[in-house]
Amino acid sequence: SAESAEDLSRLDPEGHLFQGFSVTAKRSLVRACRSAHNRQERSITSMGLLLATLEEDPALRTSSGWSPGKIRSAAGGQTLPVPDPPDGPLTPSPALAALLVRLPSGADSLDFLAASLAGAEAELAACFSRHRITPDLVERARGAFRDPPEAPPESVY
Repeated sequence: SAESAEDLSRLDPEGHLFQGFSVTAKRSLVRACRSAHNRQERSITSMGLLLATLEEDPALRTSSGWSPGKIRSAAGGQTLPVPDPPDGPLTPSPALAALLVRLPSGADSLDFLAASLAGAEAELAACFSRHRITPDLVERARGAFRDPPEAPPESVY
């Protein structure tokens, strides 16, 4: 739906993930999830989401001229399953790897957050700002927050 910026500004930052979604969007996600579950798939595919949205939103069907049947026919009734991730550790992205090597030995969660803040790209910086996460907040948290004393998970390095 066409929500204005004013409508979005009233969202509760502590609220649930889907609070800004329309009822139709929420129903589309539920339909896509059920469809994936019925096909014994572990995730929702983009085709599954498209079909579910067209099934839930008559206005979209009308304005686009698409129907779930036309889409299924064009796709040959097949949606490619999403492969399972490989077994074993995942390789970090180059940006994450660069951030990790800049951290001092024995760095804790607050060191990681501070480094993330310092090198944040515009989108991530805006997210931190919306949630009032600043370098000053991280420094103040050092007196109140500590990582658990158990050993950290095994590193890829």
